[in-house]
Amino acid sequence: MDKLEFADRLINLRHNRGLSQKELGDLLGVSNKAISKWENGESLPKTETMLKLAELFGIDGNELLGIEKTETNGTDSDSQAEINRLKDENKVLNLKLKQYRSNKKRLFIIAVCACIAAVLAAAVISLVFSYDFSSYNKSVKNAGEKNTKIIFNGIEFFPCSESENYLLAQNDTEFDETAKKQNAVFEDSDGGGKNVVINASSLFKAVKIKAENGSFYYIDRESVSLKITKENIKFISFGRGSFLKSEIYSGIDENGFFAGSAQGEKVISEFCDFYNSLGQSADKKITEHYLGNKGKTVFVRLKKGGFCECRIGEFFEDGNSNLYFYSYITGEAYSAGEEMKNIVNR
Repeated sequence: MDKLEFADRLINLRHNRGLSQKELGDLLGVSNKAISKWENGESLPKTETMLKLAELFGIDGNELLGIEKTETNGTDSDSQAEINRLKDENKVLNLKLKQYRSNKKRLFIIAVCACIAAVLAAAVISLVFSYDFSSYNKSVKNAGEKNTKIIFNGIEFFPCSESENYLLAQNDTEFDETAKKQNAVFEDSDGGGKNVVINASSLFKAVKIKAENGSFYYIDRESVSLKITKENIKFISFGRGSFLKSEIYSGIDENGFFAGSAQGEKVISEFCDFYNSLGQSADKKITEHYLGNKGKTVFVRLKKGGFCECRIGEFFEDGNSNLYFYSYITGEAYSAGEEMKNIVNR
């Protein structure tokens, strides 16, 4: 192969691509001095570098080596011998170039498959370690249906209403997920019983079951209704912060009132009158924008009933200092007015 002819081809190929000697050297992993020697006809690239050049410029070995597809008349035996030698060299170069491209493609496919396998493995491991299989009752497929019940400690528990389910979901921390797991029996309408694992609350006469179709709460038949009345409330408190925005919830503060005291009876009576006569729900945009603003969570302790101690809702203000009450039972907000504002903020 003539070094000067190769030098001219390389210069033309490089210029056509708009590359400097340094840029071409960086692409090939060689110095710009090596490029300069090739283009000055002082030396030729190694076979491996030839492969990279052909790959980079998107040409085959014939074009890189300067072999034209012309017929010879056989009068110049030396020229014909040189052409034959170059053709043989080109065959070897093209074979290596083909193998180089094939290896590059295979390595890419292997890398992609390895990444996919790693992602799938991570997902499976995360699922295994994050899911609590011990509390998932696979044999129960109709939990929460009206014709079912749970028998625990000799007491029959029945599915909660939608509003009671909502309230218990807001107080879900009372259903300890680890220490309070208990064995119980789940019965369908046909009376068939299945042994199940449940979570029992220490505050409510209620249990929680995880089944194939979700998580559900069951309560004692005697405690089906939640009665927020002045005769049934033993204690009421307006805790600082929003329970739904737990990062600012600070628990029950000193603003609590006991039944029996003059002040407590008045506060409980006025709150119950308000609570049991909630009017039309407020615009949902108000709830979306302001729920939690200057929040006061309402906590009650009842004299009787399955929900002995629970949070039933919270008060919040909008941008104009108007007071609203958000009910955990209905999932709606209601206008509270100035009178209730004076009680909540006293």
